Amino acid sequence: MGGSDDLAAIRAQGFTHLEGWCAACRVVKVMPLETLEGLAPGLGLRAIAPRLTCRTCRGPVTEVKPCHHGPGSFAARPWDGPPFA
Repeated sequence: MGGSDDLAAIRAQGFTHLEGWCAACRVVKVMPLETLEGLAPGLGLRAIAPRLTCRTCRGPVTEVKPCHHGPGSFAARPWDGPPFA
């Protein structure tokens, strides 16, 4: 599997959000890449993923991966990077 860890490179592939699983709330949480790039400029996905927490329960968010949200997201191609950060 190829792919870059850099958020700018992930955005360049057409991804718009990061998706993560909150085991405590049992839901998928989604955060826009724009927000993360503003909060942690220069950091990659592997550096950001362990720092993400659920806004509802403040527990850790796991299985973080890039995803598409918005028009045309159902036909989007999958990410070619590591399966989860």
